[in-house]
Amino acid sequence: MIDLVARPGQASWEVEGLARHTPDLKLDCFVDTTDRTAFFSLRGQCTLKTGTPAHVSLFLFIYPEDIQSLEVSYTSSPLPHTEEQEAVPDMDRFIRLRFIMTQPPSLVAPKHRPLQPKHRSEALFDALQSLATVKDISFYLDPSSLPIEIQAQLVCLPSIFSSANIHSRPRTHVNRASLVRLYGGAGGQIVNPRTTASEATHQETDEAGPTNSTHAASGVLQDAAQTSTATQTRKRSASASGFLPPYLNRHDERDIASSSNHRFESAQENASPSQESTQFSLTPDRNGKRPRLATPSDLDLPSLPPTPTAADFLEASTDPSKFYTIRQQFLTRIAALETRNEQLLTRNVALEARVEHSSKLEDWFRLEVRQRVGGEVTRQLDKLHQKTGRKWEEEIRQEVRDQITEDVKEELYEDATKQVLRRMATVLVEAVDGSGWLVPGSTACENLLSRSVVPGENALYAAVADVQKTHAEEMSEEEMARVMDYLEQNPLSAVKYNACGETMRRYFVGQWKADTRRRRSWGMARW
Repeated sequence: MIDLVARPGQASWEVEGLARHTPDLKLDCFVDTTDRTAFFSLRGQCTLKTGTPAHVSLFLFIYPEDIQSLEVSYTSSPLPHTEEQEAVPDMDRFIRLRFIMTQPPSLVAPKHRPLQPKHRSEALFDALQSLATVKDISFYLDPSSLPIEIQAQLVCLPSIFSSANIHSRPRTHVNRASLVRLYGGAGGQIVNPRTTASEATHQETDEAGPTNSTHAASGVLQDAAQTSTATQTRKRSASASGFLPPYLNRHDERDIASSSNHRFESAQENASPSQESTQFSLTPDRNGKRPRLATPSDLDLPSLPPTPTAADFLEASTDPSKFYTIRQQFLTRIAALETRNEQLLTRNVALEARVEHSSKLEDWFRLEVRQRVGGEVTRQLDKLHQKTGRKWEEEIRQEVRDQITEDVKEELYEDATKQVLRRMATVLVEAVDGSGWLVPGSTACENLLSRSVVPGENALYAAVADVQKTHAEEMSEEEMARVMDYLEQNPLSAVKYNACGETMRRYFVGQWKADTRRRRSWGMARW
């Protein structure tokens, strides 16, 4: 599917062997091979002298049924033999769409607006009118503004509109060709330049034609016009000044007939000889009750009665006393309305004062409520803070007290342990100096252990020696020192270590390393 909207380009065509060109048009191209519908249009924006908006788009509708063939090709320039074409002869700068039609395109303009363009739009308007009279139009698009997929689809257009593909050629898309949807829903209309020009030519011919017959019949036409005008004036005067007769029952038909006959007879008696020949001939009915008019073919038309003057229509209603009474009534009414107006103004002032007072009261009430609510909320928050603060203070104090107690115990235990270790170190140094080297199971070691002062010293020594011997490659010096410190603080752990096998010993060493690491991290975070 191809759907190009308002793509700028250039158009070229020929009129009476002269090539014309305009760069101010845009192309709307829609082709849907699935639904077999298509529609093309060229548009140009013109500025009109009258109406709003001033800037409107004029369209050239190209219907698919009117397309005889559609050619697509690449060209270097829409203008033949240009300097650019000579400088770069092999450069394809444009895609040319050539529409060969059986009917010229339709020029579409806004409804109920005179097509009078301003000076700057006259050239474009003239180009659109000229395009609406030709059947061969070429439109040039810039390939750089079109995707590769669209260019490939445009190349397939000649096969879609070929003469060999008559039965499957696209039809006009109804919605896109609708004139009702144009110009913001105001609708458009098709303007045919040839019809408009021929109508103007016929008008000029009629105005410049011979006037002998007109002058010859002018007297008769004027007399007839004056006669018809006078008749219409009399009819309008009679209908405006007279009154309709009341509706009568069938019992009064005989009285109406007799009165009509009586008036007719009196009119005949008073008529002059010249008027008798022009009066209507009244023929009675079979029962003799009603007069009947003769046919116009038997009698001549009557002469028109004289036109009544203004004095004939004057009645008693034009009495000056009545006008004076009406004037007094109007003055009284005006005075009453003025009094009512003053009352309304006074009431309006009172209502405005009440509204102003109500607004002030509302503002004062809003401010008072805000202050009271704010004060109460602050008071409740203070009470809540006091209650919760006391509990928190007590809990924090107890927690601090417990923590300090635990820290003091640990420090005292560490001091005592350090003193014991110092004594152990002193004894070991003396033993080393006396025997040379301590080896587990030797006589010197047994003599040293026999002289141990601290309880569990032998187990601690054996555990430390085994940890150094077994896990020296698995632990760093810092981790080894932490394990020894742990054994120093927990001598019974050394006893358990010595009593276990190899697997449990490794498990205990891992636990001691993790325990010492947690204690150290907690102490650093506390400080």
